[in-house]
Amino acid sequence: MLYQEASAALREHYRATRERDLAEAEWRLTHLDRFFTGRKLASIGPADATAYAATRQEQEAANAIINRELAVLGWMLPWPTSTARWPGCRSSAS
Repeated sequence: MLYQEASAALREHYRATRERDLAEAEWRLTHLDRFFTGRKLASIGPADATAYAATRQEQEAANAIINRELAVLGWMLPWPTSTARWPGCRSSAS
C-alpha cells in the first residue's frame, strides 16, 4: 500500500466518523503528503520520521506541530514490530 492510499483512507475515515476535525486533519495531512507521497507505507520507518521532522524544522514549524503531524502518520502505519520507539506514534508501551 502506498502512503497516498493510506492518507486517502484516513481522510475518508475522518469524514465518515467525524472523529477528528477534518480541516485540522487536512492541514496536517497536507504537510505529510508533500514528504511521503509515492512511498510504500511499509518502507516508512523511524529514520524517515526523523528526516520529516528535520525538514519541518527547517520550515520553522514548531516541535509540537511536528509531533502532532507524526502522530497522524502513526495512525496510518502498521504497529511497530521492533523495540524502536516512533516519535509521535501511539504505542502499547506508553
